Amino acid sequence: MRKVSSQLWLSRVLFTLLVVGCAPENLSTSSEHSHPSASISSDQADAKSDFVAEAPSQEELQLNGCTFDPHDEFEPRSTFKDGPWQGECHDTRRRRPVDFLDHEIARQYQDPTGYLVINNVFHRGAFWFAFVPENAVSQVFFQLEYFPAAIPAGHTQVRVEYRAPVILYGQSSEVKGLRDEVLDLTLSVEAVTRVDDQYDLFKGTQEHFSIAYRVTSME
Repeated sequence: MRKVSSQLWLSRVLFTLLVVGCAPENLSTSSEHSHPSASISSDQADAKSDFVAEAPSQEELQLNGCTFDPHDEFEPRSTFKDGPWQGECHDTRRRRPVDFLDHEIARQYQDPTGYLVINNVFHRGAFWFAFVPENAVSQVFFQLEYFPAAIPAGHTQVRVEYRAPVILYGQSSEVKGLRDEVLDLTLSVEAVTRVDDQYDLFKGTQEHFSIAYRVTSME
């Protein structure tokens, strides 16, 4: 995972998701995907909702190039570039930065005309490609939650509701071939740790974490 820290990048994605009136940016790639043919059922969705890939050791991760899902080419497979965990793998089983998906790849799923298409959208415990409809924003909410800490602290996110469904296609291995739809997405800036670690407010001031600009569903 890139250590994404650019406010300009976040502003661009946020603005695009909210306004969704401009054509999505094309990204260069030579990736290949098979076209999905199945829709996700309620039973399948429930089975996947709590899925988290088992975490190998740091030694195993580094030997395998920081790979949790070898069949997901959009997995970041990245390490800490500085700080006390320099060289160790990011734990990207749940938290990854989103990015724009190349239209040539998007067409393997459906016609991307009229959609902003992004990857690494977290939904029901896995990552999906999302086709976000243009000019379909219904409401936008700024959400704030405080959490216990020695000093005042909290987390914020932006929730966007759409009039037309956001169409999702399975990206992670366990959901490949599945299709789903949602009517809202959230945008959140979150800390990414190493495996078997967790967020700590004070460690966060000492370069213990990287940052991911995430897009998730509410499910």
